[in-house]
Amino acid sequence: MKTIIVLSGGGSGSSMLAGALDKMGVEMVPISKWGYKIVGGDEKHPLGYYERPEFWSKNDAILKHSGGTWYDPPLRKQINWPHPEELATIIRQHEKTLWGIKDNRMIFTIHLWEPHLKNPHYIVFKRNIQPYITSILRQQKFNKIKNVQSWIEDQFSRADQFTMNKKALEMVYDNIIENPENELNRLANFIDIPLTNEAMNMILPQYRHFK
Repeated sequence: MKTIIVLSGGGSGSSMLAGALDKMGVEMVPISKWGYKIVGGDEKHPLGYYERPEFWSKNDAILKHSGGTWYDPPLRKQINWPHPEELATIIRQHEKTLWGIKDNRMIFTIHLWEPHLKNPHYIVFKRNIQPYITSILRQQKFNKIKNVQSWIEDQFSRADQFTMNKKALEMVYDNIIENPENELNRLANFIDIPLTNEAMNMILPQYRHFK
């Protein structure tokens, strides 16, 4: 079993990466009872967000319990949850032989989930800082962030510190846009799965916000 965890900041382009992972055989969203995957697409992300609502809902609850939010996160040492068995249960309900989680809140809470994960492989997904700041400032849902640059740098730092000496691959949004085949091959080799044309097709202009 391999569990693929995408650690990324909000608005970083991680939906593109999650979609590519799903198209390479990593189950990023399960097949619904109606026989198809609910990927959560909209006008901004027509190809889907590839998120599991149970995880982002629980992460919101964890951050609230710890005295913060995704846009004003507590220090790592302050983030806690009194019911670890709930996290284990959620994971057991979702896990497959090759599956993954993409939730931007996970970058703050991953230390609470990790004890319950089987063979985790971490992807630290970043974006060049100036275009990332520009992207965030143009999106209304991020207007509660007090200092965008500090918020971004804090998330990068948390991901780097957490994944030190772990199975981890750093990827950069801008590099994927510029050289998708090379970058997706790096990703495929990290997980030891083949790159597919369907995954390459996820790297489309629809995801290239404020380049």
